[in-house]
Amino acid sequence: MSYDPLTIDAQLSAILTRMDAQDTALEQVLAQCIKTNGRVSMLESFKNELRGKVAVLAAVISAITAWIIKRNV
Repeated sequence: MSYDPLTIDAQLSAILTRMDAQDTALEQVLAQCIKTNGRVSMLESFKNELRGKVAVLAAVISAITAWIIKRNV
């Protein structure tokens, strides 16, 4: 009996082998996503904090500018 790659068993075996390889790759992708998620959350938090500081600074500059203009008019 010779090996026939076109038999159902051979094709199923090839499919299962490829699926196992994909499972390994997906586990590696998941591990990287978990690591990256922490860094992205930290960057988003920093961005939001920076936006708040810029908004406060803009409000202070606007108030000082309005006070100077009102005083000189």
